[in-house]
Amino acid sequence: MDSLKVRKRSSQTINVETISEEHLLGAIPPDLFEGYVYAVFVDEICLGRYKNSFFHFNDRNIEDTLHYLQELRVFTKESEFRAMRVGQEFRCRHRIDSEIGDESYYIEETQKIWGSSITDNHEWSHLREARGASLWVPITLKKGEKLGLRVRQYLQFDEKSYQYEDERFIDLEKWEEE
Repeated sequence: MDSLKVRKRSSQTINVETISEEHLLGAIPPDLFEGYVYAVFVDEICLGRYKNSFFHFNDRNIEDTLHYLQELRVFTKESEFRAMRVGQEFRCRHRIDSEIGDESYYIEETQKIWGSSITDNHEWSHLREARGASLWVPITLKKGEKLGLRVRQYLQFDEKSYQYEDERFIDLEKWEEE
């Protein structure tokens, strides 16, 4: 596991006030033409891929179940589009880490996704936990391997303390036990 170190780089946040459910999928910025997708539905959490304006999940069609969607994140190592349901609309923001923007402080860590792969060397891996949790992930894992989610948490400092200002997902990576 990495030690947590405060780092800094340029970053910008672009807020989109609110958008309707029917316009949500068309609001994803063009710089995110290929990345991962994290989607929270009323009945399940899904991880998938986003490529050329299409969502790819192992067992769900997002367009047909959009009315059950509560949160959506499309992310790459450089940026993330995040939408959170508020009533019948979504509040959105687009966070970009690049050479332009304001100086931002952050910490980065890998958080374990529960479960071990019960499949072996497939395009999609099926994670299952002994307690019953199950999740399909768009990454190739060998049987028994585990997965982590790389998360960047942005910090804001004042004279005496700090607070978390924002967070975004960075990448999926194999979980290495210590």
